[in-house]
Amino acid sequence: MMEKMIRNLLEKNDIEKPPLGLNQELYSWLKVASEKQSVTFISEIPMQQGDLQKLISQLGEVPDQLNYYYARSTPWPYSIEDYFEAVKRIETECISIFKKSGNSEEEARFRIREGKPLWPVHMPIKGSSAVAFLDSIGRLCLVEGSKYGGLGFGRPVSIGLRNYFVMDVITDLFWCESEEDISFSESTLNPMILSLGEWPVDNPPSHYLIDCFNLMQGRKGSPLDT
Repeated sequence: MMEKMIRNLLEKNDIEKPPLGLNQELYSWLKVASEKQSVTFISEIPMQQGDLQKLISQLGEVPDQLNYYYARSTPWPYSIEDYFEAVKRIETECISIFKKSGNSEEEARFRIREGKPLWPVHMPIKGSSAVAFLDSIGRLCLVEGSKYGGLGFGRPVSIGLRNYFVMDVITDLFWCESEEDISFSESTLNPMILSLGEWPVDNPPSHYLIDCFNLMQGRKGSPLDT
């Protein structure tokens, strides 16, 4: 049913079915979608080598998908120092949430230190953002990284970059076609959109940022629990 709805949306807008992998075919598909929708879905400016080296020195080895992405795209319209500041704000917010839930300052900071590093994916000046981490079994997991402009700080979004960008395109098509008075962010919670993220209900990824989302929302770690 959902696959048919997605297919109909694409056909109505004369956009082909998205490629399955994170590759040049996906970039070409996103470029076509951008031209059709007059929306920039992905940057085509490679990350500067100096910025990449700063990320590596701070976070460690770049995950394979992000390595491919950074060689072709820059996640932000500003400086990498601003990203590091954004991560500090994320950590500060999480410490506050953990303390309100009963953790001591030391316990809260320990949870942050033990967490997987957060990599930049989509960091606009304002609005919803996305950060990623590698979970314990090697899945690249994307979550909402902004306290402002999104629908849940730490909300699980997708497994893998390909799913994230496909979701973005389909969300835009759905929102433009919708007769309901809803925001773009609210459109991302449609079950059809959520299904594209392929976030597992069984054995979901774990991270302190998702823990914060769960504490604030009372959910079990899946974006499908809405």
